[in-house]
Amino acid sequence: MDAVCDHIVHMHHQTLELYRGNYSQFERTRAEKLALQQAEAAKQQARREEIERFIARFKAKATKAKQAQSRVKMLERMEDIAVAHVDSPLPFHAARRR
Repeated sequence: MDAVCDHIVHMHHQTLELYRGNYSQFERTRAEKLALQQAEAAKQQARREEIERFIARFKAKATKAKQAQSRVKMLERMEDIAVAHVDSPLPFHAARRR
């Protein structure tokens, strides 16, 4: 396929994404994107846990209650970054010409 393709259109979660290059480049680029998404999700989860610890520590303390309430609102507004998962590979067999 590398010799034939110079663009790949990937359908994922009902959206199409165009990748330039051959299939090997598509696989590399997609793996990099998945790794980046996974790192972003882990970073966001760590940030959520940090905010939740702050809220738990200071929600009852009079001097920090306003900050804790602000962090609660911050958590509510935070968009979720989905944890990346790799699709199961589809077997591809080239058709034989007779």
